[in-house]
Amino acid sequence: MIRFFSGTNPLNILVLFILGALFRLPFFMHAAVPAVFPDAGWIYVRMEESVFFALRQHPWWMYVITYLLLFVQAIYLNGFINSQKLFPVSNLLYAYLWLLYTALIPSWNVISPALLFNLLITLLLPKLVRLYQQHKPQNELFALGLLGGLTALLYRPAWIIIAWLLLALLVMRPFRLTEWVILLLGFLMPYYFTLSYCYISEDWKETIRLQPSFSFIFSAPAADPEFLIAGLMMLIPLLSGLFLSFRFLSRMLALQRKIWGMIFYLLLSVMLFLPMGKAPLEETLPVILMPAAFFMTAFAAYPSNK
Repeated sequence: MIRFFSGTNPLNILVLFILGALFRLPFFMHAAVPAVFPDAGWIYVRMEESVFFALRQHPWWMYVITYLLLFVQAIYLNGFINSQKLFPVSNLLYAYLWLLYTALIPSWNVISPALLFNLLITLLLPKLVRLYQQHKPQNELFALGLLGGLTALLYRPAWIIIAWLLLALLVMRPFRLTEWVILLLGFLMPYYFTLSYCYISEDWKETIRLQPSFSFIFSAPAADPEFLIAGLMMLIPLLSGLFLSFRFLSRMLALQRKIWGMIFYLLLSVMLFLPMGKAPLEETLPVILMPAAFFMTAFAAYPSNK
């Protein structure tokens, strides 16, 4: 599979789509109603009361829609990797590994706060890279902050993402206080409108979903052999990919090194979600899988001997 997806033949995308669906065939055949997510933010709870409530009545559609979202995200991020030339040769390895690993656990294949968080981070990455060559990025910075604020309203532990945004801004551009202030204003804007809604509706109980999560209780992983095997399958290529990416870092251009550094800081930031959230560990790991899959791709792409 690694050799097959080491190229970018358009036929490979079709094979990838079919293969990803086959990975999830047990979910499609034995669909179950997804569980309640304790780390859901204010926006997700509102969406669940309207849109997701209907999908809970038909879980098969929940899995199908989630797979389409995962596939689009995989192709989009793979295109981002190839356009930025993060690897010597264009490939579809990120998309393959992403669809493979997300199929390991059933809770990773429903429309969860973690899934929507990953979708918004997918939109943030190319915007952050464009800051590198922009002279007046005020509009882009405000949009970045706005997307970051939406992630915090979708997924309660995601408030920590503001630290990653500021750090990524420091990696991509010299420090300018004005740019940091614009980014912070964009991040606070969704909170402003949400509080305005609570004030108009006089429903202050909803503000509990706006409060950041500070539980700092590390939930033990499920004593499930399948989950432990899945964790081991993620850990080995992740550690190997980290070693290989740092080894080849000196051969890259400045922008490529900055992108790898930004993704590494994202991985460190989302690892803080593990002790901060109230959800079980297996529901939080998809957030870590998105940046980790970049280094897993390095594990598959860099060695010449497949």
